[in-house]
Amino acid sequence: MTAPAIWRTLWPGLGLLLGLRLAYAFIALPNPDEAYYWLWGQQLDWSYYDHPPLHAWIQSCFDMVLGPGRWVLRLPTLLSSGLFFGTYFRICRYLYGPQGRLAFGVLLSALLASPLYFIYLAMAWQDQWLLAFGLLSAFELVQFLEGFQVNRPHYGQLYRAGLYLGLAGLCKYTAVLVGIAGLGVIVTQVRPLFKQGPFYGAVAIALLCQLPILIWNAQNDWLSVAYYLTRSIDSGSPGFQLKPLEVIGFWGLCGLILSPIVTWALWRGCRSRILAHCPPLYRAMAVWLFGSSTGILSAVALFSTALHYWNILAYLLLLPLLPTIFLKVGHVNSGLPQVPVSATVFPPQPRPPIELRPAWQHRRLFQLMQGLGIVVAAALLVNVTLLPLATLAGPEGDEESRILYGWEQIADTVQQQQTQLSLETSLVTTDYRSAALLAYALRHTNDRPKESHPVNVLALSKRKDQFDVWAARQGAIDQPTLVLADTWHPLTPQVIEQLGPLDTAVSIAIRRWGTLIKTYQLYVSQP
Repeated sequence: MTAPAIWRTLWPGLGLLLGLRLAYAFIALPNPDEAYYWLWGQQLDWSYYDHPPLHAWIQSCFDMVLGPGRWVLRLPTLLSSGLFFGTYFRICRYLYGPQGRLAFGVLLSALLASPLYFIYLAMAWQDQWLLAFGLLSAFELVQFLEGFQVNRPHYGQLYRAGLYLGLAGLCKYTAVLVGIAGLGVIVTQVRPLFKQGPFYGAVAIALLCQLPILIWNAQNDWLSVAYYLTRSIDSGSPGFQLKPLEVIGFWGLCGLILSPIVTWALWRGCRSRILAHCPPLYRAMAVWLFGSSTGILSAVALFSTALHYWNILAYLLLLPLLPTIFLKVGHVNSGLPQVPVSATVFPPQPRPPIELRPAWQHRRLFQLMQGLGIVVAAALLVNVTLLPLATLAGPEGDEESRILYGWEQIADTVQQQQTQLSLETSLVTTDYRSAALLAYALRHTNDRPKESHPVNVLALSKRKDQFDVWAARQGAIDQPTLVLADTWHPLTPQVIEQLGPLDTAVSIAIRRWGTLIKTYQLYVSQP
């Protein structure tokens, strides 16, 4: 079999996955968190309660230049995905030499077939930039360390690694896991670097990037620090309890969402001789990144709660090994000594790239992986564009999908009620999700000029979020208020106590194709 024959097998599934990815970007309904982070960008600040600020800043730039629109909301995801996939193309050329393009085709198929990466690269969340900058930082560091070991250091690579790590930290705090992995590689294999001033310069660059977060926390009583120190603590549990089943569940969910076939292939690749024949510093960084991320989060799960997507950085440098599982491998590094995974090689031996042959192995599994990815991606697309699939089973279930629908109708109703009251009114909902989606819908209705500032909407709920920061700055609500609630997040005594007596203004039933999706209640409060 030749490389063109392999590509002919790849393209049908890969083309469908790429098409679904683009369709998701341009036609899927806005997700509550996407609207939430977009709203941050409409009220620029040094940082924010839930996450660092870079994604909000980028959303603000796109909105100011291009105006409102769903395609504008997700346009940054295409740019971050291009940066992410472009870096993987470089890694495939680095690992496989002339066969790097073919290896990249296999890798790209696996990434798009993985529900984890399909979702988190398609949604306008912080994760897309975290992945791009985290991968860039890790690869730049590996390249620098290889040159440093043979006395040909390229300090530009080291400084770029520090900059990319700092930018990843401006996306999500879990970027620290890349820093821990890099430090582990340096401590175990390249300790002379600690005597070099440029190393501390790169660290300083990464830390300086975090200055906006530090400024915001200093101005806001260190709210983000307190939030992340207590986020995963189950306050309802009596005393300290070990929960080994949580760890097993965490591992199982990680493997399932990554894709069972991708998980199996990574496991097989790590157990095979291929990992031992990777460039030693790349291998070390891959193992450290996976081990530190998975190990730390497993420890968290042992006594608290760890979510599967927190571990999304763990697989970044292991995924390029997938082509060695689905394509046949020739003689790898012929004539060179076998090096254990944990060994230090100084100075490093010259190593030719891993030799891939244009012939399939586990071809049916590869096609099954693509097929499962297509089915899941298509189901996700239907779920967020046509009808929540949960409605087929009954009137309840999957509130996360139901809440996506009907916001143009809700925004129209809210505006009609505001007109009837003939007074300036405040808008309040009972959860950050509905508050963000209402603000986004009001900003994007046809009768509002695109340059207008988004309507001020607040959320009053038990959950502490960025809306609480804005509410504290705004002060007490002293004007008529429209309050939007639903059965998922109904009115609470705290809301009623804060706003006073509420009168039901209207009930809003959201339907699609004749199917009832969700019902909202709009209340009026007269202070």
